[in-house]
Amino acid sequence: MNWPARQASHIARFYDDTTPLEWTYLRLRPFVVDFEFIRNTIGRRTRILDVACGYGQLCLYLASMNPQARPVGLDIDARRILKAQEAADNGRLPARFSVADAGRPLPSGFEAVLLVDGLHLISGSQQEQALANCFSALRPGGKLVLRESIKDSSWRFRCGALHEWLMTRLGWTCAAGLEFLDRERIGRLLRGAGFSRIEQVPVRGFHPYPDIFFICRRDGD
Repeated sequence: MNWPARQASHIARFYDDTTPLEWTYLRLRPFVVDFEFIRNTIGRRTRILDVACGYGQLCLYLASMNPQARPVGLDIDARRILKAQEAADNGRLPARFSVADAGRPLPSGFEAVLLVDGLHLISGSQQEQALANCFSALRPGGKLVLRESIKDSSWRFRCGALHEWLMTRLGWTCAAGLEFLDRERIGRLLRGAGFSRIEQVPVRGFHPYPDIFFICRRDGD
């Protein structure tokens, strides 16, 4: 386990009153999502917006790795947002969190916007609007890092879809919908949102779900 991965996992110590399931989730998620790849992708950008941030771990990790970073996390789950802000305060990290819906206008002026495992949790009619909102939130030259499970006929997709269905049914995950898209559809939505340069990067190493990173840049105006 490399040092950045350990650092991401250790962020979990800043969270108070976690259940055993939350404790496990908070320690495993940095490896499942590959926080280090995301950090390397956005580079030294400091104005960062994490849409559908959940417990806010990624924001806290980025703030801990770059003292100049000022991440902002948004999510529709008020309980997770409360825990995220408490963790930021406990760790004395300059991350801020608010309850917000990705389908509504987002704050703007960011150098990087992150949407990690969240697009399929947005209702189908709002997915295109959410990506357009991410585009508008970026400064010219800014990057969107979108990570999403790709709809296909593989057992990996079926496994991931079943997992998300169970999590939403059990109330672990708040979702306005549950609609997975194939990579062509995601590409069309990104282009429709205004992104012209889109790179697709498979998740590194073995992963149980067919996830792909879409690295998109907003061209200078």
